Amino acid sequence: MKFFSLLLLATATSAFALETDNYLSWRQELPDSSGDLNSYIQTEIEDVLKSSAGMNCEQVTFKVADRFKTGVRGEVFVNWSTKNISDKIFPSTDHYIEQSIYVETPSPLLKFAPLAPNMQVGGIYFGIDKLSHFASTGRRYFTEYLNQIKKGQTVEEAENSAIHLGLSNEAGILGIWASGVFSYGDLEANYQGLSFYRKFCLNQEDTYLKETEGRWEMVKIPEIKDYVNPYWDETFNLSFNEPRTWKVVSKVLLEEYCPMREKENIVARFSLYKEKAKKSRSMTYIEALQIDQQPQSFEELCQK
Repeated sequence: MKFFSLLLLATATSAFALETDNYLSWRQELPDSSGDLNSYIQTEIEDVLKSSAGMNCEQVTFKVADRFKTGVRGEVFVNWSTKNISDKIFPSTDHYIEQSIYVETPSPLLKFAPLAPNMQVGGIYFGIDKLSHFASTGRRYFTEYLNQIKKGQTVEEAENSAIHLGLSNEAGILGIWASGVFSYGDLEANYQGLSFYRKFCLNQEDTYLKETEGRWEMVKIPEIKDYVNPYWDETFNLSFNEPRTWKVVSKVLLEEYCPMREKENIVARFSLYKEKAKKSRSMTYIEALQIDQQPQSFEELCQK
């Protein structure tokens, strides 16, 4: 059983960037990637729609979702970004652990797994792994949501069930078990992915797709800025680090990033975040649960 668990973890790390270091983006101002992402997402959707005849709403949505699904080929968005917009991400490689807050990580898997680079959308900085959570784990949320709706659950109950799926991931193979980090940013990106897929054609109005004479067509182009929000940035929406991980991460934060928090660009960035920050239903629901994995305080650390 122990060998099987380790094998699962190793497989997960080969396909999924376990973590990101958003603090590195404090050292680099990046251009906005929203236009590039919108074009990429639009192109993938349009390609799926070419062969959408005879599909129902769920089928066409999952067909699109499969284009962005993390699997044996790795993380689609990380791969695409590294190949197509390397000048808009930082670092330009996903193997940068020696530069990161995880440089002395106690996690053996994190030492060998890729770390997701950072990008910027609408003034918000986040690790590209959040796009994988948005599209791939968001797909799993969507599956769970539909399953619960079909069982007669309300929309709210179905959303809650999907959110608990994300909480289990963070407390297990995609979080604490593998890297020692429970990411609230991941959970927010997951939920935004659910919102994204629900908007394809499930709603009666304001959908991305409409069926006309047995084929689906795009009537509204998705805008990534509708989903990216300040809570994707783990320097704003802090993660919980298990004690061994926090011991090494806090050392780097105290020495390198506490002195940087009053820099003009960081103050301006967080001012923008506070203006844009609006808690999703996922965030308010998770807060009400009062789970044990509460984030450590960056400000309290800096006051030492």
